Amino acid sequence: MLKLNFSLLLLSLAGAANAAEVYNFTDTNKRNTVAIELDAPVESIQGVANAVEGSATIDNNKTSGTFKVRVDSIKTGNDTRDGHLQNDKWLDAAKWPFIELSFKDIVLPATFKDGKPVTVKAKGEMFLHGVKKSEDLEVKIEYMKESEITKNRLPGNLIRVRGTFDIKLSDYNIATSDSAVKKLIGLKVGEVAVIKIDFFGTDAK
Repeated sequence: MLKLNFSLLLLSLAGAANAAEVYNFTDTNKRNTVAIELDAPVESIQGVANAVEGSATIDNNKTSGTFKVRVDSIKTGNDTRDGHLQNDKWLDAAKWPFIELSFKDIVLPATFKDGKPVTVKAKGEMFLHGVKKSEDLEVKIEYMKESEITKNRLPGNLIRVRGTFDIKLSDYNIATSDSAVKKLIGLKVGEVAVIKIDFFGTDAK
């Protein structure tokens, strides 16, 4: 019986050592951000969204997860333009309230928890305006062990995820339903949106 209990203890410890780590990126303080830039000859548009939700799981040096941001949280510094951005001719926030980025089994380097940023390249899946599409991602990930300094941001061990990638509006059928709106693309509204993400997640329960 003692031998059996000891074996069960070893199995339990091994399971605990290999347990998946879950990091919560839903930021009630709205400090996680998605920045959006569109550059065209007549006008440059810069927007920021901070209603970010999501989580990531790390299991055996692989990470998978999903981030979402509310379309109606995108602010460009112009209320009229924000209203246009959210209507059915553009992002249609009423029908498609979230922009979503998901990823699966991204391999993390062995040095991930050394406290220095690591850069990973992988495929992700973007869901925007009712369209789901694979996108190439390059993100910088930094692990931060809990300290008095990191507690000022969030409790627990933290992960910071930063990245920049481009998407073509036409790939997601944005601004294609109205002829007047179509004429703005490339002249007043850039054909390509530059997306910049900066997220902190915590393993605190």
